Amino acid sequence: MKRIAFALVAAATLMFAGCAKEGPAGPAGSDGADGINGQDGADAGFELYETTVVVADWQGGVYTEFPAPNVTESIYNQGMVMVYIQDEFGYWNQIPSAWTDFVGFAFFWTADTGGIVGLDYDPTLTVDTDFNVRVVTMELRDYELLDEEDLVTFEALTEALAK
Repeated sequence: MKRIAFALVAAATLMFAGCAKEGPAGPAGSDGADGINGQDGADAGFELYETTVVVADWQGGVYTEFPAPNVTESIYNQGMVMVYIQDEFGYWNQIPSAWTDFVGFAFFWTADTGGIVGLDYDPTLTVDTDFNVRVVTMELRDYELLDEEDLVTFEALTEALAK
């Protein structure tokens, strides 16, 4: 019986303590970092370059390079580059991907050449078709806000960026 009475008194004390008046509001905090869509919904620096790489462009059938104007000095030094290839079904898959025979890509920038992207194809195969390519660039701070599944396909990326 004493335990029940003690429990009731403890519960009542907690209820009354929780009903205290709130004090004055504190000072405003600092602004947080902009999200993927940037301040006021403006685009946060995401840029897209599309091109078609034809069979004749491949060196030894497994490597090619092409200019990518959205790979700027700033992106090269402090940003992210993602490359997507359109497969025969129309899907845009990130490189590297289990869904394509592309095994990797590289990018660089110099004042003389501008941005260049290089694609590596499975060396046991030979490229025998033209490919549509999308090069996506963005600031590193925006890339870091994305989840891994947001990067798998171009559609997933654009959906995440639209949020």
